[in-house]
Amino acid sequence: MDQEILNYCFANDSVALPDEFNCFVSFERQKKAAIGRKLYHFAGPKPDLNTDDVFNKLFLEYFIKTPWFSAQSLGNIFKMVSGIYQNQSHALINVIRLLGKKRRAFFTTSNNFPALKQTFDIADDELLIDASKSDAMMKALNAMRDHTCVCFFFMNNYPDIKNFLVSQKFVEGTDFMDAVDSTMSNLPNYAQTLVRVL
Repeated sequence: MDQEILNYCFANDSVALPDEFNCFVSFERQKKAAIGRKLYHFAGPKPDLNTDDVFNKLFLEYFIKTPWFSAQSLGNIFKMVSGIYQNQSHALINVIRLLGKKRRAFFTTSNNFPALKQTFDIADDELLIDASKSDAMMKALNAMRDHTCVCFFFMNNYPDIKNFLVSQKFVEGTDFMDAVDSTMSNLPNYAQTLVRVL
């Protein structure tokens, strides 16, 4: 929303820079580019505290030179990190409790299959259910029917799915789970690795 106002205010009082100065960090990361004399936009994924990433380190080096770097900002960062840790710990405990000796089924659209396979090391006897297929829900119901399989739903309409599954006598947290909000999407890599081992 600020762009229109800035364009209006500075329409006749600006200098055009070469395109090389218009660098988005997300693209630079994909290209594995080195830091150069450029203007970097940290649009998209936020920088984090991982200083092994040169762009995060660059952001933090300049952030500490600004008036916004203060005891308050350090406290806010600490609270944020503590909250993430607590949420991930709870999520991991829930996932471990949920899985036990069960097989997993993953319910999502097929375009997500490659990322799921890479992240969750899916075994041959575990299911990938394509949510766009007409028989997808029947496959999920059949997988959960004997209570030896837990189905993770990577779907934005999870509340509707949950209501339907509960009406069919399945139990959230035992037979199925919202994978977008409460489990895997919030787990760090070490937790995902632990879940795969289980």
